Amino acid sequence: MQMPTAQAKGYFIAEFREGDEDKLRLLKKYGEILRQKLEGDEVFQVEDTNIGFKLLKRVEEDKEYMDAWADWVIFSRNLLRQLEEIVDQ
Repeated sequence: MQMPTAQAKGYFIAEFREGDEDKLRLLKKYGEILRQKLEGDEVFQVEDTNIGFKLLKRVEEDKEYMDAWADWVIFSRNLLRQLEEIVDQ
C-alpha cells in the first residue's frame, strides 16, 4: 500500500492505494465507512478512486502552515498503519 501526501488548493491530501484486488476491496469498504462517518463534515472529505480513496482535510488558515502539516503527517501515517493492519490480515 502506498500513501503519497500533498497540499493542493487549500487541502492536505492522503491517497490510500492498493493494487491487489482482494485488499483493494477491503480498502474501498473502509473508505466508504469513513465517508459515512464524515458525511457533512466541513473539514474532511473522502473521494473514491479506482485504486483506493483519498482523504482530504481543509488547511486551517488560522494555524501556522508547517505546524498544521506536521499534525497532518502524524494523523495520516497513523491512519495508514491502521489500514495496513486491517488490509494486510
